[in-house]
Amino acid sequence: FRSLYCRVRHCVLAVVIILVALYSFYSFFFFLMIRRPPRSTLFPYTTLFRSSIGQLLAALGTLVGVRILTEYISPGVFGTYKLSFAGISLVSAILVRPIIQFAMRELHDAKKLGAMASYIVQIRGLLFRVIFIVSLIIGAASYILTYYITNLSLVFTAIILLLLAAQSSVEFERAIAVTRNRQLEASIVSVAKSWLVPVIIVAVVAITIESIFSMLLAAVVVLGIINLCQRISQRSRKSQSAESLSYMSMGELSKTAFKYGRPLAIVGILSWIIHESDRFLLLYYHSKEVVGIYSAAYGLVAAPFTLVVGSMAQFLYPIVFNASVENKKERKIYALKSMLFTSTFISVIGILLVLFLGEQIAWVALGAQYRVQAVELLLWVAIGYGCLAISMSFDLAAYGDKRTSDLLIASSISSALNLIMNLILIPEYGALGAAISTMTALICYLIVMSLLYYWHNKEYFHKEI
Repeated sequence: FRSLYCRVRHCVLAVVIILVALYSFYSFFFFLMIRRPPRSTLFPYTTLFRSSIGQLLAALGTLVGVRILTEYISPGVFGTYKLSFAGISLVSAILVRPIIQFAMRELHDAKKLGAMASYIVQIRGLLFRVIFIVSLIIGAASYILTYYITNLSLVFTAIILLLLAAQSSVEFERAIAVTRNRQLEASIVSVAKSWLVPVIIVAVVAITIESIFSMLLAAVVVLGIINLCQRISQRSRKSQSAESLSYMSMGELSKTAFKYGRPLAIVGILSWIIHESDRFLLLYYHSKEVVGIYSAAYGLVAAPFTLVVGSMAQFLYPIVFNASVENKKERKIYALKSMLFTSTFISVIGILLVLFLGEQIAWVALGAQYRVQAVELLLWVAIGYGCLAISMSFDLAAYGDKRTSDLLIASSISSALNLIMNLILIPEYGALGAAISTMTALICYLIVMSLLYYWHNKEYFHKEI
């Protein structure tokens, strides 16, 4: 029976490889039908090529990063590191990401009015003000709490705030590059982050000691250097660009950003519940080591899905947003259908690979302390993030139409389901319960977003474009 199973598995993998090879040729020409190729004669579709190669290298860097971190960092310290980033993610989801999403969408309106340069300066200033105010509030709260919580370190709080500022600035500049269709610049940032952060962390730990402080400081240094390079590039490009018209006052821009981002802030909290809150429940009911093993399995499987499909989103952001501004609905829906078809195919392939090669993937990509317990989590995470990758098409449509209430509805339902299942499953089943809960919530999110998308576009749904 085992011999038959191995033969069937090898046959299925051979078919999968052939299908991927055939589909890669088809998808190239399929994307050419969406948008006219740029003027490059060296490669007929430079933009798609750059974003795809960049995301591929970033995905590879993420896998290498997981491998070296789990090889040299113990599960307990790695779990604390991931818990720190989960806390940063909550603040970022509430305050930073809504501004970044607004900046990407509104830039095309500013460009249409000839005020793009002044708009970028204004929205960057708004982001920095928000980060500064948040840092003051968190810093003051931490200072007060040191009188009541003896093990609360102000140095640790300062490092966390520096990491929040550096990461937010890097992501903002990268998002602006994406929406301006500067795919090479955005890809370089993604690749630099995925490769340099884990490598520098391991190097610092090897030189000093294995601690959460050394890991976070290394991450701050890397992100700070990346952001410095981004700003130098912006200054050199700004000196060559022409002046633009004034877009709007800072007060009006703040009101518009608040109106657009208010639902997204709530969505950010709900999304954090789905993707990050389970780590704190695992810490409460189990240990930091369990958090570390779960985070390693999570990062190993989830990152390739989001990065590969993210290359399509990176490519299609300017297309969809421009089509929304110019009210070209057929063009927008056509682009989104292509992304939906491609992301579905890639997700199915990824899930099959994890199903048949889960043990081999864990052995190659994880350190010895993580492998045994992480294997049983991989398939559940793969199914969940395959569904999330498919739902990115519907997310992009909602952002393009400024219909962020759809995200709020879907996130509310799926986060409530996730929280209930986590409270039931995590105390008994630990990391496996967290993985199953996340998978169920992401399947629910996909179903709700697809129904909402169909509801808003049903008159175009069966129309030939």
